[in-house]
Amino acid sequence: MESATHIMALGLNGSIDDAFRWATAGLAQWLAEDYKLTPSEVAQAPGASVEYQVSEVADRHAVLAVF
Repeated sequence: MESATHIMALGLNGSIDDAFRWATAGLAQWLAEDYKLTPSEVAQAPGASVEYQVSEVADRHAVLAVF
């Protein structure tokens, strides 16, 4: 997803840990493919500006947003 100020990736999985990994991997892939960042740049960019938000934990599913 995109807003005027952020790009965001979602992770939906059976645990918060897995949702965290999916969201982080999705954002990293997006940065590499669309913004042409190198692997080193992908590793550095989120460290300075990433924000995680748990959107939902219900039943056996967790949704986590990273932006």
